[in-house]
Amino acid sequence: MMLTLSLIEWFLLNLPLMKASAAKEKDRQLTRSRLAHRASGPTLSYPKTRVRASRLSQAAFILAIVELTRRLHQAYGFAYDKQAADWVLPQNLAPLPNRQNTNLTKATNALASKLASGVSEDCQKNVIDKLKSIGFDLNGFISFLGNNPRFYNGVTSQALAAGTVSPKQPADILYGPGATIADVFKGSGNTRPSALTSITSPTFLSFFRPDAISGSGAGTQSLIFHEGIHGFTGKVDADVQNALGIKETPVSQNITDYIRKHCF
Repeated sequence: MMLTLSLIEWFLLNLPLMKASAAKEKDRQLTRSRLAHRASGPTLSYPKTRVRASRLSQAAFILAIVELTRRLHQAYGFAYDKQAADWVLPQNLAPLPNRQNTNLTKATNALASKLASGVSEDCQKNVIDKLKSIGFDLNGFISFLGNNPRFYNGVTSQALAAGTVSPKQPADILYGPGATIADVFKGSGNTRPSALTSITSPTFLSFFRPDAISGSGAGTQSLIFHEGIHGFTGKVDADVQNALGIKETPVSQNITDYIRKHCF
């Protein structure tokens, strides 16, 4: 890889050599000045020229520092962005079967189109308006749905729940220290979650139980709406249930059912 230097970087790299060269030149001039003084009397000095040169050197040095500071800031920004990008794609995420993944993608696109074309008075009053209390915005939500959503198999994904779907402390409290996504999906009957969505990812990142996805119609779209609310607002089930005015329950199927009743 070829490395190119800006004028300021070249100046900084060569500044020590320039100073050494300038010092030698100053000694030679002083020697000549002394010899001339002995031969012909007092000589003229040039204080203004020396002051001007000193100021120019200082100005160049300041500009170099400013430039390096700017580049360091850019480097830190790039490092932060790369870290965020790496986080969005955690390790040990298991793919869904092709059919379920296709159905979820179709349902997400259909939901975004449905919301963009206009919602019913019932949906607006009983869902959209109520969700505004937890930071929901319809136009922002539609954009969120279209911003590269990612769906994975919750039953077999071995990524840690902490840091993937929520911050570490609440994840440890809810699911236990060291719990994986697959651990969260364990259970039987009505205690088995159908989906789990990240509230920390900047994009729609959600995990599903494959047998909970059937087709891409109203049922799946209602589930996508439900899970998308979590990803978009960063709120958990209890917050959404309270905002909608429905019963707060550990299993949140009532959110999906409520959305389907009023918006589909």
